[in-house]
Amino acid sequence: MSSTSANENDPLLVITDDNSTNSNSRASLNDSNSSGDHVAACNNFILDTVVDGTEYIVEGARELRNDIVEGVEEVAENVKDAVVEEVQEAKESLMEELNDADQGEMFFLDMGLTRNLSILPSDVVDASAAAATEIS
Repeated sequence: MSSTSANENDPLLVITDDNSTNSNSRASLNDSNSSGDHVAACNNFILDTVVDGTEYIVEGARELRNDIVEGVEEVAENVKDAVVEEVQEAKESLMEELNDADQGEMFFLDMGLTRNLSILPSDVVDASAAAATEIS
């Protein structure tokens, strides 16, 4: 059988059914003199496409990495600012409570003793009054 193909006009690809090639239908390059040029051109095209595609992927990965780094740096800066702000607020609250304690308002300190040491503020007052009575 001679050549049969959907692309019979394509000089690069011709399907042949040739008994000399194990009786299998296979795609082969046209046996014209310029077939070596066509193979080289195809190889160059494939190589250029792979190289361009690889460069495109690498460039995309670099851009993605840079975007991620910028995002992480921005988040880290925001977290740092938030932590500094919270510490500043806690410091101001503590200083305010200590100033209140100097004026005799011991609510914050009494609550801290109660929660952390399981001591009731009235127990501390009673114990200190009893100690003062024994001393005098």
